[in-house]
Amino acid sequence: MKNDREQTIVHVSAFTTTEKEKDIFRRYKMHVSCVMSKPLEFEPFFNLIRGIKGFWFTTTRIPKSIK
Repeated sequence: MKNDREQTIVHVSAFTTTEKEKDIFRRYKMHVSCVMSKPLEFEPFFNLIRGIKGFWFTTTRIPKSIK
């Protein structure tokens, strides 16, 4: 996906349950924007999703169109 020039602005987030440095590094080599530890319990996971939603839909500025 990141090899396509028009899609390089797409941010990709990766959830993982691993703490292994090599696995996290591999995801960044795949051009993900961030790697997040995925909580195994429902409430912490829900809180993480709520935080991500707040970040992307409230905090960030995303252009309406790209030319």
